[in-house]
Amino acid sequence: MAGMNPVIEIMYLDFITCAMDEVVNQAGKMRYMTGGRGACRWWCATLWGRSPAGAQHSQIMESWFMHVPGLQVVVPSTPADAKGCSRRPYEVLTR
Repeated sequence: MAGMNPVIEIMYLDFITCAMDEVVNQAGKMRYMTGGRGACRWWCATLWGRSPAGAQHSQIMESWFMHVPGLQVVVPSTPADAKGCSRRPYEVLTR
């Protein structure tokens, strides 16, 4: 909120459940809690889906975040899309 736009990497999407309060109740709702005067802009890169690491690291949970007010989910479908998102993450994810 003080001009910082952090980029967060979480090894597997499953691990983000440890931070659900911060993601959903704090970052996702910051714009609404400040009457539009503040926003918590951040970008999270993570792996999800099929993984050789076992059942604990292979869930597909992006639909959880698609239904949270204030969050925007972007799933690149090609390596070129991912490269574009990583070069301009704040253009992609800010409103």
